[in-house]
Amino acid sequence: ASGLSLLGRDHRKLIVVDGDTAFIGGLCASSRWQDWRDTGLRLRGPLLGEAMAAFADSWSACGEPLPPLAANLATAGQVSARLIATTPSTAKLMRLDLLIAGFARERLWLTDAYFMGTSAYLSALCNAARDGVDVRLLVPRSSDIGWIATVSRTLYRPLLEAGVRVFEWNGPMIHAKTAVADGRWARIGSTNLNVSSWLANRELDLAIEDAQLAAQMET
Repeated sequence: ASGLSLLGRDHRKLIVVDGDTAFIGGLCASSRWQDWRDTGLRLRGPLLGEAMAAFADSWSACGEPLPPLAANLATAGQVSARLIATTPSTAKLMRLDLLIAGFARERLWLTDAYFMGTSAYLSALCNAARDGVDVRLLVPRSSDIGWIATVSRTLYRPLLEAGVRVFEWNGPMIHAKTAVADGRWARIGSTNLNVSSWLANRELDLAIEDAQLAAQMET
């Protein structure tokens, strides 16, 4: 390991069953998450191959590679989606998040567990709000990692001054990493809005273009 990969970890949350069904989101397999607020999804269809490839990538980073495994790639629905498996230093999700912040025209609603946006991302949110986009950020009021909530609050002022609405969730720990834009685009996965997730970790997210699912996310 070298560079940013030394600071990162495998932060993907993925279950693949019989090469037919995958579960992706922010939820970890631990009793600690039992009462937390999180978001995930069940995935079937052509993206199963990519989900299994993401698992194989994580596995081979730890030791011997897996043999090729079959996946059921038959069409299972009409939702347009893209699976994004990030690796250290690729910044795929950071570029996508910046792109969506720039493209949103009506609404951009974000939920994040450990918000520590870069200056570029903070500027993108501020610019969107100044352009009349309804930008909302939902974060935990109290975090399982206490200092992160404190750092997050130091970033509120420029957001609030630009018109971004920041909400602190007052229930059990909110661990979801989601975004929904203009009632037609959404992402759900493991990537937090911070440098560690964007640049150092292995992460796994689904970017979705579907009005019905986006409406569910907004609700």
